[in-house]
Amino acid sequence: MEWNKKFTYPRSTRSLINGSRHYSLDGSNLPSVTTILKVTQSEEDKAAIEAWKQRVGHKEANRIKNEASSRGSSMHAYLEKYLLGKFNLDLLDEEERSKKMANEIIDNGLKDKLSEVWGAEATVYFPGKYAGTADCIGIYEGKDWVWNNGTIVEAELVRMKSRIERRTRSRHAKEDALEFAKFLKLL
Repeated sequence: MEWNKKFTYPRSTRSLINGSRHYSLDGSNLPSVTTILKVTQSEEDKAAIEAWKQRVGHKEANRIKNEASSRGSSMHAYLEKYLLGKFNLDLLDEEERSKKMANEIIDNGLKDKLSEVWGAEATVYFPGKYAGTADCIGIYEGKDWVWNNGTIVEAELVRMKSRIERRTRSRHAKEDALEFAKFLKLL
């Protein structure tokens, strides 16, 4: 895996505005893709989550959610260190289960497949519309690639974004942003 500073990614700050995550960059406060996904979540999905909470109990649901969030954050930090070349097993004090999960991803998903990294924890955005942070951008199995939340998105993401950029200049901006967010939700 080789680093190539092919692109310069913008610096941004994240903040909460009315309880929703936003990115401050280019003088704008842009909603995050996660925020867009949350507000466009289907009623069916909301009902399924609520039904699960009722089934297991709110206290247990919160425990499970917090444990999964903690494990995910730990695993994410571990993978980020790997991508940035700051990987030193002797110094990592990650929770054992998270470390095992991250090593599975490294051994079976990244090694010998990810040949070039263009950015890690890179801010990407559509000017004036929305922003997000990609876990990794580069070349995976010979193809342009974006990895976010453990999901590999090949050039389809780039093709869709390009199409949306062309159409967003028109009156379809809101519909296209929602289409893009829904596409990301399917991953």
